[in-house]
Amino acid sequence: MRPFLLSCCAALLGPTLVACGGAVSPIVAHPEAPATIGRIVVYRNGVAYFERTARVPGDTLTLSVPADKVDDFLKSLAVVDAKTGESANVAYPTEPKTDGNGLVDMEIQLSGHHPHEVKLSYVTEAPAWKPSYRVVLGEHEKVDLAGWAVVDNTSGEDWRNVRLGVGASSALSFRFDLRSVRPVERETLQPEGLFAQAPPAAGATPANAAASKSAAPPPAPSAMRIPPGDGAVDPIGTSHFESAGAMTVLHGTSAMVSILQTQAEGEVVYLYDPESPRGSAQLAFKSLRLRNPTDSQLEAGPVTVFGDGRLIGEGLSEPIPPKELAFVPFALDRQVVVDRAVAERDEVAGIAGVQRGVFTTRVQHVRRTTLVVHNKLPTRTVVYIRHTVASGFRASKAPTDPEHAAGADLYRVEVDGYGKEEVVLEEAVPVNRAMDIRTADGMQLVRTFLATSRDAHLKEKVDRLASLQESIADTDRRAAALRTAIAEHRRRIEDLRAQIAAVHGVHTAAALTATLQAKQKELGSEVTKATADLTGLDEKQLLARIELQDDAEDLTLDGLAAPGRGLASRGE
Repeated sequence: MRPFLLSCCAALLGPTLVACGGAVSPIVAHPEAPATIGRIVVYRNGVAYFERTARVPGDTLTLSVPADKVDDFLKSLAVVDAKTGESANVAYPTEPKTDGNGLVDMEIQLSGHHPHEVKLSYVTEAPAWKPSYRVVLGEHEKVDLAGWAVVDNTSGEDWRNVRLGVGASSALSFRFDLRSVRPVERETLQPEGLFAQAPPAAGATPANAAASKSAAPPPAPSAMRIPPGDGAVDPIGTSHFESAGAMTVLHGTSAMVSILQTQAEGEVVYLYDPESPRGSAQLAFKSLRLRNPTDSQLEAGPVTVFGDGRLIGEGLSEPIPPKELAFVPFALDRQVVVDRAVAERDEVAGIAGVQRGVFTTRVQHVRRTTLVVHNKLPTRTVVYIRHTVASGFRASKAPTDPEHAAGADLYRVEVDGYGKEEVVLEEAVPVNRAMDIRTADGMQLVRTFLATSRDAHLKEKVDRLASLQESIADTDRRAAALRTAIAEHRRRIEDLRAQIAAVHGVHTAAALTATLQAKQKELGSEVTKATADLTGLDEKQLLARIELQDDAEDLTLDGLAAPGRGLASRGE
């Protein structure tokens, strides 16, 4: 990437800045005044912020800018006279011609007494910096935390003796065409007797408004709107980390900038994370529990963990907000195993109404997760369980005082050596549901709810319906048994008829034939009796179903019909 080159009026090669004398005199190149880079802040969104200072003996400063960087330059350039604090104006050719190096000359006009001490700042493209962290385990839940920023200098010039900083969070950035000319087409109007026409009243539309509308200008490139911040800040954000002293990074090289060296709260624990893409539904990872000790966000990056003078693992952290906790898995030793079971159920929380046997209910849909944590280690072990409450749900049962990280709850569990601990997590979401009391599931849910309700009248009605329903179910079972018996008797009768036919004509089979015929007659009588009993049960079942249907149709919430009592609920 080509750098911004600050040169004299005749384009010079190299990052220099030169002033020109009086505006009416011929341009004369003065001795070069080097452009001093004082500060650079590299961001993670593909840009970097530069500050330069220069001493200008005259009133004009010419900047030579690469043609493909003019838009960024116009969007972000700020030139301030250090003595007066006044901003300077910038002039450049509308259709600039570039020199052989692709540079565009841009003039800055300075006013007041010279020489001028000028501060320039601008934003240009730059590779994003990369974070890297080291953690050395200590005692008493303390660790030594060090952080570095890997910065690449591809600007085309050396950065010598500069204060180098990095932005911990990506500022918003975009391209915007400020260099191109945008003509606006306007429609030509004809008089057509409009000279004496009175102006329209406020809010009215003139009769020939359509003819007076100018053609809309072409839309500008879209950009995100950002609320203005409070106080004076750098053009695109505050440098959260900055090198302690001046440093040099030559063009085409990279540097590791120390941005953090401090003690932090941290310890080694186990993390059970069945939710993340790199997590496990069965095993807990050996992890670093770390609190960000700074007032800045620590960007996502690799974390190398050392302990007892050796490497014990490597992990990858998510972004860690200021003063917040994070868990960084770095090893999987299979010493903590978790059995996980998920079940769901519905609980009626309230009854809004009933019509023709259909209850409109407010149901709590409950999801229950049961975890059994097994510790294969001989020592007591701390395990954190990561759990995110599903959207729309609320936690109804869980261990107390969870910690929070990355939008999830983390529950601390201590498991004895070779022991196990059970953890139950429940979450519920309210759902409005219609339940037909004539179905077994609907009746069970409504009766379970009414068991603790104070509405005795409604409870009595529902109990009667439940009794009818149980009677119908019992009749169904008895009828099914009779149908099975009738079918079996008829099959046996057919077998006997076949046997009798087989021994017909055999002189010695007279006694056997009589026995078979007697059994056939007996079974026929049982079939006749069972058929009569079945008919009676069918009639009884028909009457019970009609009675159940009629009572269900008449079921109302009479006791709750008063104003303000539109919902029956537990304890009301």
